[in-house]
Amino acid sequence: MSSINPYLVAALDYAARGWPVFPCNPRTKKPLIPRDKDEKGKPINGTGGLSKATLDSETIGEWWARWPKAMIGLRTGFGRLFVLDFDPRHDDDTGEEWTLERLKDELEEQMGVALPVSLSSRTPSGGVHVWLTWPDDGGAEIRNSGSLPEHIDVRGDGGYVIAPPSINANGVSYRWLRGDADAEVVEAPDALIAILRKQPKADTPAPPRRPAPAADGDVDDHLRRYALSALEAECCLIETAASGSRNPQLNKSAFQIATLVAAGVLREAVARAAIEDSARRNPGRDDDAQLQATIESGWTAGLEKPRDLGEVAAAAQERADRRARYSAGGASFRAGAGETPSAPSAPGPSPEDYGLSSFHMEEDAPVDQRGSGGVPKRIGMDPDPDRDRACAFLPLTDLGNAERFKARFGHLFRFCRELGWFRWDGRRWALLTEEKDKTPGEVMFAVFQTIRAIRNEAELVEMSGCKDDLPVDATDEERRAALDFVVKATKQGVTLFSDTIAAHAKSSEGASRIGAVAALAKSFGEIAIDAKQLDHDRMALNVKNGTLRIVNNSNMLAVRLFPHNREDLITKMADVVYDPDAKAPNYDGFFERVMPDPDDRRFLHQWAGLSSTGDIGYHKMAFFYGMGRNGKSTWTDLIAYILGDYSQVIKFDTFLEQSNKRKGSDATPDLAQLPGVRFLRTSEPEKGAKLAEALIKEVTGGEAIQARHLNKGFFSFLPSFKLTAQGNYKPKITGHDDGIWGRVRLVPWTVRIPDSEIDIRLPDKLKAEASGVLNRMMDGLLDLKMNGLTESANVKAATQKYREASDQLGKFLRDCTADKDGARTRSSELLEIFNEWVRESGAAEWSAQGFAKAMEDRGYERKTSNGVWWLDIEATVEVADIKAGRFGSQDKAADPPPEPSSPAAPVDDPDDTTPPF
Repeated sequence: MSSINPYLVAALDYAARGWPVFPCNPRTKKPLIPRDKDEKGKPINGTGGLSKATLDSETIGEWWARWPKAMIGLRTGFGRLFVLDFDPRHDDDTGEEWTLERLKDELEEQMGVALPVSLSSRTPSGGVHVWLTWPDDGGAEIRNSGSLPEHIDVRGDGGYVIAPPSINANGVSYRWLRGDADAEVVEAPDALIAILRKQPKADTPAPPRRPAPAADGDVDDHLRRYALSALEAECCLIETAASGSRNPQLNKSAFQIATLVAAGVLREAVARAAIEDSARRNPGRDDDAQLQATIESGWTAGLEKPRDLGEVAAAAQERADRRARYSAGGASFRAGAGETPSAPSAPGPSPEDYGLSSFHMEEDAPVDQRGSGGVPKRIGMDPDPDRDRACAFLPLTDLGNAERFKARFGHLFRFCRELGWFRWDGRRWALLTEEKDKTPGEVMFAVFQTIRAIRNEAELVEMSGCKDDLPVDATDEERRAALDFVVKATKQGVTLFSDTIAAHAKSSEGASRIGAVAALAKSFGEIAIDAKQLDHDRMALNVKNGTLRIVNNSNMLAVRLFPHNREDLITKMADVVYDPDAKAPNYDGFFERVMPDPDDRRFLHQWAGLSSTGDIGYHKMAFFYGMGRNGKSTWTDLIAYILGDYSQVIKFDTFLEQSNKRKGSDATPDLAQLPGVRFLRTSEPEKGAKLAEALIKEVTGGEAIQARHLNKGFFSFLPSFKLTAQGNYKPKITGHDDGIWGRVRLVPWTVRIPDSEIDIRLPDKLKAEASGVLNRMMDGLLDLKMNGLTESANVKAATQKYREASDQLGKFLRDCTADKDGARTRSSELLEIFNEWVRESGAAEWSAQGFAKAMEDRGYERKTSNGVWWLDIEATVEVADIKAGRFGSQDKAADPPPEPSSPAAPVDDPDDTTPPF
């Protein structure tokens, strides 16, 4: 059942209060509403964003249907509304700090009166917006400037603020102070109004500003295309930079693009965001702060040196003039196949020559069209008469161009709203980017080719002949072959259909029209797919030479290889070739050495086979336990290598209780990367780590779970992974029910390999036998399907011992108490005995609250009567007995005992205590 969008509800509420709203980008806070365009298709300044703010509920509904996660921009000035923006800061160089208290004190000192309590909101950066009105006294309107203390701004007529409950790209929300969205908006004090209406001094120097890029409508289309191609190429270089060259390349690319920003041919916000996104795709060991520092270094230097684009503009004009001369002389609109567009001598390549990443499809581009490194020398497609003929009669519109893209490349691309763009590489649908709102380079290059191929369409139509020029006795075949015809005849001459296609080819190369193609193509039924359609066959395993499936052959299960099929919508591939005759002698010897019990090997081969599928019906996780040099890492690394895309590594912290105190709205990027993963390994847990049992039950339970990438919305997926953890320390499990212990299986790796037997080349030898090892995994899978999951005696015993050692309270109750009807034991005395018992075992004491909860979970009842008593239970030992060792068979705990989790103390909403407002 669909839920109501809270942003839409809030936006409509604001409109009902007379405050116009409009949608804003969660990353940049800038308006999402584009500007209107003139008759030439160029944007008109002052017609977008803020100017489109409205009170109309229908328009607001349409906006948030289009951008459901958009932040709410609220235009100030209406109803005499203005907002004070208190922005606390810390100067890292001087150590000076502007706290909210200081900012408010400085403003009140300037006014000479107290700032009244009014409707206020909290910003993601920790600042505060105070909402006020100016008096209806006929005086000047409050605008967006005023002589206020440093780090206090005003937003009045002609301005806007982001309103609650908007959430920015980092997942942090704007919230009402004191949680009161209906608080009164009070009139500002006269002293504040006087300050805001006072004009700044004429000699006050304006702060220095970076060079502002020109508006889109002021930038020549050729230069804009050049700049966009340059941005795409630099992003590609950043994303593919090798270790050791990442930082220099990132700094260099940031500098290059900043010079184009300074020249006015790229918008700074768009260009900077693209560079940052690419940097995060190839971060190496740098965190986000280090990446930003590297970018900022190059960016700042680039803004100081605007790019001279005179040569680029001149070369673009020369190409346009040359095409006009060819057209006037009756030549074909499309340049000859051997012609290479002229390139400027400086400062860089032309838009057609700017290096994009090579575009791999089912067939490589002709050698004569490719430069060094496989990069195309120019953008274009060889004539394809059948396809060119079909595309020539599509509408000469943006939607028609999207249909051309579908006709030429629809078999190669798919778009998933939840995940992004995919490309068929001949074996699988490879995910091109995890940024679903960003068009990847491969798709854009296909768009470029589609647009350039319109020239082929014009040439095909022109060369076929004009129907109006045919002789009267022309045959029906000749008339069908002639595709051209007169569209318009005037005193200036005749316009043919081929002329209109040629003109459309030229006009389609504008940046906005190029960008529209992929955006429109996303919606075509042949291209758009749902995430649930991907990898839907959970028993199919895609390998390098085909797709493996289990078939029923004469009532016997068998593995069979099928050809790769794009209709299967498989996005993963195991890094192995299936060869049913392949052997694995080195692997067999290794596995027998480290896991000598054949029943243990059988269980692990079943587990590996199960982990090659998406079957989650067994509701199990495995924990490989051993103290090192026992082969467990070598074995799991080998299985992960073979399964390739189907394998993933995740931090064990994801499944620890202390790491899972997330709010319901928090991003879960660790879980969001798991759709389609089948063999999920974890890093090793630290000593004393406590398992998040509820999460383990959720991810192994066979039900869909929700996840969210950073800066994206939630999506649900049915897990396909089997969790395999390993380590020298077993995680704590506090639950004593089968809900958790029915899922966990402890696999002991007890053999320790001596130094004399260590073979440092063993991993490579095992990988060389990948096809043979895959056969062992498939044998295990068939065994599993025919006989069920067969746990060895060692696995059962180790798991049971693990369970018993984890159940400290159960062991205490067995050793030191007895159930007896009518008996009662004082709560404090039983807790004292228990804590002395756990101290003797070398573990930590339990809290009274945790102990009481654990007792109640086991069905014991408490009664208050001259103290608190546990009913129907009596202690069989005293503290002195425990100190003297006179009790049961208490074993020393290998790991610190778990303490039952107790309810967290209520935490005040930080907005409720924000000083000093």
